[in-house]
Amino acid sequence: MNDSHKRRNIAEGVKKSWQDPEVKAARIKHDPVIVHEKGVFLDKYSSTWQAFKALGLSANKHQQFRKKLKTAGSLDYSEGSKVYEFKICDETSVHKQTLSLSDLPSNPDSRSLASWYEESERRVATLDRNELARRAAMASPVPHKIELAATTAYVRDPYVAAYAKILAKGDCDLCTKPAPFLTVNAEPYLESHHVTWLSRGGYDLIENVVALCPNCHRKMHSRDEEADREHLLYRISTRHQL
Repeated sequence: MNDSHKRRNIAEGVKKSWQDPEVKAARIKHDPVIVHEKGVFLDKYSSTWQAFKALGLSANKHQQFRKKLKTAGSLDYSEGSKVYEFKICDETSVHKQTLSLSDLPSNPDSRSLASWYEESERRVATLDRNELARRAAMASPVPHKIELAATTAYVRDPYVAAYAKILAKGDCDLCTKPAPFLTVNAEPYLESHHVTWLSRGGYDLIENVVALCPNCHRKMHSRDEEADREHLLYRISTRHQL
């Protein structure tokens, strides 16, 4: 059998394999990835290909690296003098990561509300920055208010909170120092904060939300100084959104 016949047989075999639903699903499945460079978080991407495009990496090396990454779960990629650390995120498709108020129990208490937020954060962690920006832009300015045993709680939009942390680029919006540690997902740990508190009529929009380190977050709720609020408002007005 000559080379042309071999190539034709291989092509026919590949074409035929696409008829297998499991094989087809595995090939078209895109795993969200997070990328670091020298331990510094760069971004979250909807697929390895999107990461390669955004980072300006060689497109012809993408498929071979993607196959190895899917097997290993996390893998370094070197190009030129740079070394990137790729890690596959939650396997659920980023396009199915949604959570709404309908997922709350009919009569929520503080524990069920905390569970809702925990699940929201888990799902939001799989979204890339473009999807976060899109969903944050669709947020309702007035948060849903529910009554808990002698307490009023505001159901904040998880996409707005997550996008504010992306815009902070790993640094506290108040003290400007790097986040004190990385989360289990290797992301900078910061907490979202409403400059004008929701209880004071503040909006749950990206224009009113910043990302703070735990110390500064406590400071804002304890001292609530006008100079700090002005600094945060200036920070919001000068940060670059997508």
